[in-house]
Amino acid sequence: LTFEGSSSGRIRLSDFYASKEEKGWTGFDERREFLQQLGVLDESDVEQTRIIIPNYLLNPMNCAGPWGYHATCSINECEFLMSDLEGALGSPEAPPNVIAQEVAALPSATVKAPRTLPSALV
Repeated sequence: LTFEGSSSGRIRLSDFYASKEEKGWTGFDERREFLQQLGVLDESDVEQTRIIIPNYLLNPMNCAGPWGYHATCSINECEFLMSDLEGALGSPEAPPNVIAQEVAALPSATVKAPRTLPSALV
């Protein structure tokens, strides 16, 4: 896939579909309406709808299974970050600037903190 250079965690929907044709990959053929229902589309710019990559990858549709009572899914490292963020905020709601400040202070397995968040994410 050709990712955007803005570190936004998004890819244009047209590039998403083109990757199947260009690379001969299976998958990447979900209908737009289905992607909307999954909550993976960023439609804030009607000229260039984008796929929110983490939402797409962590979608339950990408789990192996389900087999009756369980499914096998990849570990969602974001859950640990969300838990830390919720603990730091201490509230189910917070102003966007406070959330951004706390996110910038979160260390992860791949990024040291504190960090400067890309303007596309703030």
